Amino acid sequence: QIVSVGKHVKGYHYIMANLGFKDINLERFMHGGANVTGFQLVDFSNPMVIKLMQRWNKLDQREYPGSDTPPKYTSALTYDGVMVMAEAFRNLRRQKVDISRRGNAGDCLANPAAPWNQGVDMEIFMFSVRLR
Repeated sequence: QIVSVGKHVKGYHYIMANLGFKDINLERFMHGGANVTGFQLVDFSNPMVIKLMQRWNKLDQREYPGSDTPPKYTSALTYDGVMVMAEAFRNLRRQKVDISRRGNAGDCLANPAAPWNQGVDMEIFMFSVRLR
């Protein structure tokens, strides 16, 4: 809407409330002269991200549709979530906590749901995980 009402020109300043600033098409703002500030969750200068992007760019478009465009910040959030869960499970195993649902664990799809006995332990371990 900013562009349609002509407020994308020099003299206007905007802060974009989005965690993926590079995901936004700012072409019209660049030509209009407005000052636009935003936030970028993914640090594309991080060596881990650089390595991932090198592998991403080598993906075959036929086998991996959508690999012709860079992943969005939501992919980074998903990755971090999976890493937190994996590290929490590793910590549970190191502490010799039984993470199986053997015996009288109940049905996952029961209504109401049968809670997992180690759910509280998992929550504690998830809060203790630190990603770099």
